[in-house]
Amino acid sequence: GTSGEGVNFNANTPAAGMTSQLLNWYEEGTFTPDIAGQSTIGVGTYNYQVGRYTRVGRAVHFTIYISWTAHTGTGNMLLRGLPFASNNTAGQYYQFAAASDSLTYGANTTLQLLMFNNATQLNFYSQSSGAALATVAIDTAADVIVTGTYFV
Repeated sequence: GTSGEGVNFNANTPAAGMTSQLLNWYEEGTFTPDIAGQSTIGVGTYNYQVGRYTRVGRAVHFTIYISWTAHTGTGNMLLRGLPFASNNTAGQYYQFAAASDSLTYGANTTLQLLMFNNATQLNFYSQSSGAALATVAIDTAADVIVTGTYFV
């Protein structure tokens, strides 16, 4: 009944390693993602910059559609502006499903978007079978759709 209290599930038998049974956050919203170069941020012309999220407890579920042209950034490509920083646990990384149109990256490779700890941005990589991740250089124009979940 009191604002800001949350829902306590302590009547449930917790699993080993449980750290909390209190659900005290629910939020839905939008955000404005952008593309940047890691060496030089640059600017672009955006056709679409759509970001939507739902946060339930520590889990942030999101989807992004971004389309740009004439970008002037340089270096590795970043997708910035997620609504919450990821948790700050060393070695805790997240990988997301992505689709792209007109994005340039290695032939016969898979696009990989990763989020490192304590970040509000995604890093673009490509990977071929049996090979290490390779960074993806910022592209002057492309469309990208990303969806996923990370923890704060």
